[in-house]
Amino acid sequence: METRSENLQIRHTLETVISIQWWAPTLCTLRVSKPAGYSFQAGHYARLGLPAESTSEAIVWRPYSIVSAPAEPFLEFLITVVPGGALTSRLTRLQPGRCAGAGVARLWFLCAHPTEPWR
Repeated sequence: METRSENLQIRHTLETVISIQWWAPTLCTLRVSKPAGYSFQAGHYARLGLPAESTSEAIVWRPYSIVSAPAEPFLEFLITVVPGGALTSRLTRLQPGRCAGAGVARLWFLCAHPTEPWR
């Protein structure tokens, strides 16, 4: 289901958590379902969001690099937990199989196109 955040005007979809793999006490990968028709290239990132708990924002958004391959049927993000952070500690507590309420904004760029020189 694609929706539009009222306060940020960011198109997003609600996705389901597939798994969380811990690599270190503050480092994990979060795997979520991939929206139908979602495409990206290496170097793109997405904004993940959850409803705010105690701020004036309706949704707390943060950018995360997409670490899965474009052909994979899921999206995977590398998450570094920020103690007391507004989003990371909550993202890493999400249970697999449940709708996370995470919004995945479409096609944000992290780096220049690989064929273009850096300026």
